[in-house]
Amino acid sequence: MRLLRDKTAKEIAAYLNITTQAYGNMERGKSDICISRLIELAKFFEEPLVKILSEDHYTAIIKFDHTEMFASSAMLDKRIG
Repeated sequence: MRLLRDKTAKEIAAYLNITTQAYGNMERGKSDICISRLIELAKFFEEPLVKILSEDHYTAIIKFDHTEMFASSAMLDKRIG
């Protein structure tokens, strides 16, 4: 969702009042995200919490951009081609 909205990890970490490293760990699945953080993220992205919990974001990124896509093991990279 962050990539779709063209936001940086630093912007979201500042909104959540945590370090960029702490946010990065949550994004990469290295630390769990508590429900209160999920609610804050839903507010940041102006999306219903249920959408954040249920949406397949990998598929959403591919559907969002009809340009050529490729994936790395860490994240989805976008390449316009």
